Parts: sequence; C-alpha cells; structure tokens
Amino acid sequence: MRYLIELRLNHAMVLLRHTDHNIEQIAEECGFPNRYYLTRTLSEYRLIIPR
Repeated sequence: MRYLIELRLNHAMVLLRHTDHNIEQIAEECGFPNRYYLTRTLSEYRLIIPR
C-alpha cells in the first residue's frame, strides 16, 4: 500500500512542478479523493505542504 501511495505522490510532485494544473485537478489525476487528502498525505510523507 505504501508503494502505491508513494507512486501517486511522485506523480503529483511532477505535476505540481511542471504543469499549471490546480491542486484539485492534480489530486483527481493522481487518484486522491480530494485536494485535502493529497496535501495531508504530501505533508505526512514528504514533510511539505504545496502552495
């Protein structure tokens, strides 16, 4: 399960850095139910919070 979450987070990080998609679009594309879950998971696994 952790491997799948890390894959999704890696993809989200690439999209955050290299696209102009908003956080809701990125969360949906990466399989997170909403942007709040994505940001919470990013902060737990990566110790960052996207702007």
